[in-house]
Amino acid sequence: MNTLGALPLPTDNLYKFYALTGVAIVLLTFYTVNRLSDDLSQRVNAASLAVEKGEIESNFLEHRTNRIKEIADDAKAQLSGEVARKDGKPTLHISEQEAAKMLVQTEELNRDFGLKLAEIHAAMREIAQAKGYLKFIRIVGTVCATAGAWLALYGFKKWRVIQKMQDKALERQFAELKSESPVKPGPPS
Repeated sequence: MNTLGALPLPTDNLYKFYALTGVAIVLLTFYTVNRLSDDLSQRVNAASLAVEKGEIESNFLEHRTNRIKEIADDAKAQLSGEVARKDGKPTLHISEQEAAKMLVQTEELNRDFGLKLAEIHAAMREIAQAKGYLKFIRIVGTVCATAGAWLALYGFKKWRVIQKMQDKALERQFAELKSESPVKPGPPS
């Protein structure tokens, strides 16, 4: 038979578990959100750089294409001779082979321009997708951190109440043991 009475349930361990698990959830959430946010921010920065480079290259290609078209248009107009006389422009001497080369070069530049635009649009989609993921991660992180904080708060609050009761019970037991034990005389002085 047990002389101390019924064994108390170890509820303080459950509340310690709640408190420490809540703290672990909060810390893990902050770490995970921070890491994922950094990775997504790097993706956004890389895609933004790709967009800027693509825009610069596409502007250059567009400028070159327009310039070649102007030269080709001037050459065609000079073949007829009418526009050159009206505008007072000096005549350009471009052979049909050079004009054909310019036409091919214009088509190649148009193709390159289209490819650059496709790269820009892909990078912009990646930026939008990464920003969406970043928003989702922050929302989930906020929910998890809040849940962890509430769990920790609940666990610490209950643990403190239980601990006070256990401390009072231990003080009473200590006082009872102290009053029950006979005082031993000390050594003679």
